[in-house]
Amino acid sequence: ILSSLNDQESTSNRINAIAKIADLPSIDHNLKKSLYNLALNDNNTIVRLNALEALASKLPKSDVSKELTDIFMKQDDPMVQMELIGMIAHINNDQIDLKLTNKLQEMVLDPTTKPFVKDEAYAVLFRK
Repeated sequence: ILSSLNDQESTSNRINAIAKIADLPSIDHNLKKSLYNLALNDNNTIVRLNALEALASKLPKSDVSKELTDIFMKQDDPMVQMELIGMIAHINNDQIDLKLTNKLQEMVLDPTTKPFVKDEAYAVLFRK
């Protein structure tokens, strides 16, 4: 699985490896680290989104919000940003911490932020 996750030549191999991880009852530190890195750095948005879903489903509930927030703070892909905003808000029942609130406010005010990301950020800030 790890070699397929690191196969930069084949997006489908990475997606298949992520699907295999999603079927595992639990994951070890190496798989968690690999999913985290894919979610943050993969050059394919679909791989990033799949890695996020697998990571969110395999982490202990107490760690999910923190890990996803860490990825969000470093994320530059608008599609992934939008998905993360929704995931974090859902996990936290629309209660978000100050660090995330500040980041969402920055995104809303940034003229380079994609409109659909701004809309998602607005929605979360409004519900807060």
